[in-house]
Amino acid sequence: MSKPGYGYGSEYHLLRYLGYHRGALKKWVDEATGGELINWLDFPFSASPQRFFHTEWHGISFLRDNEHYAGVHEAWRSYWPQTGTAPSWDAVGIMNKGGRTSWILVEAKAQLDELSSECAARSRARPIIERALATTRESLEISPEHDWLAPHYQFCNRVAILDFLLSHGVTAEVLFIYFTGDNVPRNASIVCPQTVEEWQPALAAVHEKVGWPGNGLLESHVHELFVPMHNLEVPAAASIEE
Repeated sequence: MSKPGYGYGSEYHLLRYLGYHRGALKKWVDEATGGELINWLDFPFSASPQRFFHTEWHGISFLRDNEHYAGVHEAWRSYWPQTGTAPSWDAVGIMNKGGRTSWILVEAKAQLDELSSECAARSRARPIIERALATTRESLEISPEHDWLAPHYQFCNRVAILDFLLSHGVTAEVLFIYFTGDNVPRNASIVCPQTVEEWQPALAAVHEKVGWPGNGLLESHVHELFVPMHNLEVPAAASIEE
């Protein structure tokens, strides 16, 4: 987890919503996913002061390591490298969707350059990751000519983890949150979309590059949510009946 910028960046904005605008965020999450958000998980504690005393959920670490998920954890150890750091989630929650309890896994962005990433794994880990991504790509009937290791590796590995969870009986949704209106002080070279329309061409390019079909069972568990920084619609205050 990188140090959040003060007043800018997806991590700062997401933490602000989780801390100060939970009602608005819940409303939009419910609308985007078609479910009902129940609760957000606390972030794990970190023993290192350099990590600001908290860290993110990695891979499937949010699943309790008990008998219920024992088979899932065992399969994960074969599915993803156990060295290095697994892909992380910016937030993890629990929701009700279709009468079932489901995990909601969040990846947040506020700047266009955050859409680009490539797999940095080497040695023994890289072939394992390649195999995992290829399994999901094949299940979606996406041609191998679409490279999932670059330049949009982060999008692809989140989808692959979702595919793993669903295939092992764990109900989950992935939510990509795109903030509009961000501004990085004293750095005009960083492009921060100010509107949904400014996000759309870049996101369409990502989907085209990775061959994202946009339909089917797996895709129905992947959602987009555009969250504004300004002119927010504030939910009505709850009343307390005496």
